[in-house]
Formats: sequence, C-alpha cells, structure tokens
Amino acid sequence: MQLRALAAVFAAGLLMTAQNAQAAGHSAAAPASIVGDNQYHSITNGGTTSGGSRLALEVEGQCAAPTGYADINTYDPSHASEKWKFFLNPDGTANIQDSCDPSMALTAPTESGGAATLTHRDTNNITPQQKWKVTQDANGVLTIASAATGSVLDSCGTWAAGSTVVVDPDRQRTTQRWTVLS
Repeated sequence: MQLRALAAVFAAGLLMTAQNAQAAGHSAAAPASIVGDNQYHSITNGGTTSGGSRLALEVEGQCAAPTGYADINTYDPSHASEKWKFFLNPDGTANIQDSCDPSMALTAPTESGGAATLTHRDTNNITPQQKWKVTQDANGVLTIASAATGSVLDSCGTWAAGSTVVVDPDRQRTTQRWTVLS
C-alpha cells in the first residue's frame, strides 16, 4: 500500500512540475535543427560589446591559433574562427568543428569548470569530450551540453569580449543559452 501511495505522490509531483514549467513558458527541448544540416553557423549567448556589437563563440586568437581555447568575441561574419559546423554522430550527439584550416573540434574538459578547447578531430575516433548534446527549445534557444559530463557551454557567467568559454553545470544562466547568428 505504501508503494502505491508513493507512486501516486511521485506521479502527482511530476505532473505539477510539468504544469509549472508549461505555465512559466518553458518548453521541452528537442534535438537542434543545426545538427547535421551540413552548414556553418555562428552562435551567440546574447552578449554585446559596449558599442552594441554582438558577441560570438570563436577560436581564441582566431584561426592563427588553431589549438587552444574557445572564447566569445565581437561577431564578424567574415571570420572563419566564428563559424561552426555541427556534425551528427551515429549516437545522436554532435561533433562541433570550426571552419579554420585545418579545422578543429570543440572539446570539453574532463570535468566541469574547465575551459573548452580546440583539438584535432579524427572522424574515426571522436573522443567522448568531443561529443555534445545540442538541444533547442521552441524559441530556438540552444543548450550545448558535454556528452561526457552533462555540463554546458558558458562564458564564465559574463558577456565580456574575450571571455574564455567553459563547461559548467547547467544553472539556467543566460550565458549558458545560445542562439544562431548565421
């Protein structure tokens, strides 16, 4: 009898959580449309410079520094370092690759809190840190989570140009939500 009562309380709690999320305007996330579309995209987490220019995810130091860190910086649609292709992996995750020559893969650290880096992409041996779960809500907002840790891309909780992009636990911060610029 206690088990049935517990199951009923649990089900009621799930229903209430779903109703509260719906009432708050939250919608369930689905796989992002940019994954596997064979296009390069620039993405932002909403930051702007003091002059009003958008900030975009980029290879820190642009393509001249192809291995290193990812950061956010002033969006320039002509920069290959700010264009990313979201390859679909057989397991449903994405491998995110810049458009520099040679191109590199966005790579999560082995634990939360570390910087996202750019490393060699071997299509025959994609590492767990190079796999991302990219979801999109009904408003087109992306969440990009490391498949290895579950933590999400974040610009250290700030929108300052040049901020290193890290992988942190999902705290629903606006700096952890991304949209497509192009």
